[in-house]
Amino acid sequence: MCIRDRLLSLGYVAHVLRGGPRIVDATTYLLEARTFATGHFSFPAGFPSASTRGRFLVYDEAHGSLAGLFPPGYPLVLSLGVHLGAPLAIGPALAAGLALATLVLGARVARELGHSEVSAERIGRAAALFSVGCAVLRYHTADTMSHGLAALYTTLALIAALGFRASSSGSVTHALLVGLALGGLVATRPVSVAAPALACSYLMFAASTNAPRTRAHRVRTAGAMALGIVPGLALLVAWQHAVTGHALGSPQLVYYATSDGPPGCFRYGFGEGIGCLFEHGDFVRHNLPNGYGAFAALGTTARRLKMHLSDAANLELF
Repeated sequence: MCIRDRLLSLGYVAHVLRGGPRIVDATTYLLEARTFATGHFSFPAGFPSASTRGRFLVYDEAHGSLAGLFPPGYPLVLSLGVHLGAPLAIGPALAAGLALATLVLGARVARELGHSEVSAERIGRAAALFSVGCAVLRYHTADTMSHGLAALYTTLALIAALGFRASSSGSVTHALLVGLALGGLVATRPVSVAAPALACSYLMFAASTNAPRTRAHRVRTAGAMALGIVPGLALLVAWQHAVTGHALGSPQLVYYATSDGPPGCFRYGFGEGIGCLFEHGDFVRHNLPNGYGAFAALGTTARRLKMHLSDAANLELF
């Protein structure tokens, strides 16, 4: 099944992408990966800088350098493919790993719900089959995008959390693995870590487990998780400092402050002025005429949900 998953993603690379990244996000990720492969987070803009400055690139005028605005987790992994001379092979490799991880996670969830070993194995295979047949995962593990890696980190974190829960001693090793996966997700898509972190914390600390946990054990578990998160978090902080000059600085905020408008259009929360007019002007004018409020949020959620539902079995009828 993992081999079929890899071959399907390779098919997307050859026949859908025609051998190279297609959308602007993907080209920026690949540019970042090539930069990382040289051992740097940024590259010289050259002169005149207008010849190289473009969308999704943060320009440092003081140093005459450019850097991509996407978090470093995926570009770092993709840079391994750059070193090997085959960056587009990384996605299909991630696809194979994700199919296997989905099989394991499906089986572990089934066991947690009380299914027999035979039934759990069948459920795991069914989950992996859905993963293989998912058009969204095929595309996002073919083009040079971070979503496939983020899905893999999320799946691995849940597998480790369920392994911790099933262990009679509540293995601290499992807690460390949870932290490593969540740390990788922090470096890859920082905001996406919130939901998996809450789910893993619930499985490990709030839900009942096979054996009682002492307070000291809970402290060791939390410490192991925190230790595992450190590498990914350190990578994110180092990248942010290199690009913005501040460890907690956001390259995305720097980019949109200089490349789009109105001021403050790129931010989290609700209110007027959210939604940048240069990049998404038509959408903002049509859907956010009164700013981003509860009604607009429900509309956005409904549109995204439709996209996910239509991917179920790849039937637009859904």
